[in-house]
Amino acid sequence: MNGAFYLRYALARVLDEGTAQATVDSTLAEAANQWPVLLHGPQPAAAIWLRLRLNVEEMNRHVAQRNPLVDRLYGSFSSLVADAVVLHRQLHLSVDAAAGVMGVERSTIAGALLTAKRALPSAFDDLKEG
Repeated sequence: MNGAFYLRYALARVLDEGTAQATVDSTLAEAANQWPVLLHGPQPAAAIWLRLRLNVEEMNRHVAQRNPLVDRLYGSFSSLVADAVVLHRQLHLSVDAAAGVMGVERSTIAGALLTAKRALPSAFDDLKEG
């Protein structure tokens, strides 16, 4: 299960452990309630990831403490590109692991990382130490 990765991602975005945990718990409860529908969809992991991202974005609007480097990524790139950078560079997931968590192809993550590195190399490099 990707719950541990979901929590690490939420913490990178929200920075408050209680809020991050509540957001992940809510997302997983939503997924459990919709599980039969998700299983009939083309990519259940992608559907759950999208719901997590939307829930985290909503929580992020209501918290005072946020990571300015992560905020810069989400202000500069699509959510897909920013998510790929956070998972790979800040949370140290491999390209394959990030693709699995997000429910996308490996090439999607590789392309997203290349986009970020070309457009904003300083922010990309700053996150590797995160």
